[in-house]
Amino acid sequence: MFENVGIIPELKHPSYHNKIFESSGGERFMENLLLNTLTQWGYPVISTSVKNCTSPLDNFGQIECGPVIIQSFEASCLKYLAGLTDLERYMLIDVQFRYLTFDGLKEIAAFAQHYSVWKELLYTGVDY
Repeated sequence: MFENVGIIPELKHPSYHNKIFESSGGERFMENLLLNTLTQWGYPVISTSVKNCTSPLDNFGQIECGPVIIQSFEASCLKYLAGLTDLERYMLIDVQFRYLTFDGLKEIAAFAQHYSVWKELLYTGVDY
């Protein structure tokens, strides 16, 4: 039986949304909003002994926190988050072919623990 469920939120186009909401919360609005939302629900954004998440919607009832992996296609987003949280990060790769080299993977390893390629690359391959 499962005791917890993890979440894998994706930050969609954070640089675009950051420009729109720049006046609402600084230059990294989307990334900070994600971390603040996770914190509000009790997820530890820095490894601690916290094991329970709380639900503001259920009288702050508690449940064991599941794992969190943050994903994005934008390296700058994940690099920024790497400086603020030790939650796992997942680099999604679409047309950033330089990341599909050994040097590119070494670069990703500095700010993310996982990567995946865009589904279209699985069908068409990469033409160098």
